[in-house]
Amino acid sequence: MAYVATAATSSSRDSNRFFARLAMGPLAVLRVAPTHTVRQRLNALRPARSRVAQSSNRHIDKVLAARRVRRGDRVSS
Repeated sequence: MAYVATAATSSSRDSNRFFARLAMGPLAVLRVAPTHTVRQRLNALRPARSRVAQSSNRHIDKVLAARRVRRGDRVSS
């Protein structure tokens, strides 16, 4: 079975009514926000990291960087 999909802004009443008359129903809700705003909200929701967690993250970063270097050596040989 083939489908036809379209999009219209929620504020576009005429467009949404037109598509509804063509038997098209709602499928998803899209939510949009500026990246900067989402990052601010996510940072506000994160619990404060302890010093132990930060040092652990630095260790993991060093391990991953070393693996990337080794992987790069294998690819270029």
